[in-house]
Amino acid sequence: MLTATTKSMTKTELENLNAHDIIYCELAGGGAMGNSGGIIIYVIEENELICYEINHFDGDKLYNDAEVLILQHQKEFINDHIQIRECLFTFYYGGMGNSVFINKNAQLQVEEDHFVYKKDNQEYKIISTCRGVHESIAYNLKSDTK
Repeated sequence: MLTATTKSMTKTELENLNAHDIIYCELAGGGAMGNSGGIIIYVIEENELICYEINHFDGDKLYNDAEVLILQHQKEFINDHIQIRECLFTFYYGGMGNSVFINKNAQLQVEEDHFVYKKDNQEYKIISTCRGVHESIAYNLKSDTK
């Protein structure tokens, strides 16, 4: 199983990111548990799983731009200032200020402390930023509540 290479996202990488390629994303507000003020975005690039990280406290502009990219591609977490373009993600509340967005075309297998995404005969390990988020999302995926 392939684990992610973690990278701090740059402005150029965000501008070149295609929302269709995002498998899993977590947005955490400034006071959220776990990854407070952070965003993680999982994508596969050249058969490698990448986990991009952005933190609000390192720069508002990049965080805000990433948040807009995610929110304009879902219809469940409504923000009056963001126009929905195309619904690519299913929204899950991860608890304590954490929002999770999973690509509607991605089937995640629930494991005890991570998720598995399978593509082209390869397994990719996706890890939530904290145990509470993982448990909340795992419960929702197992319960088929969406």
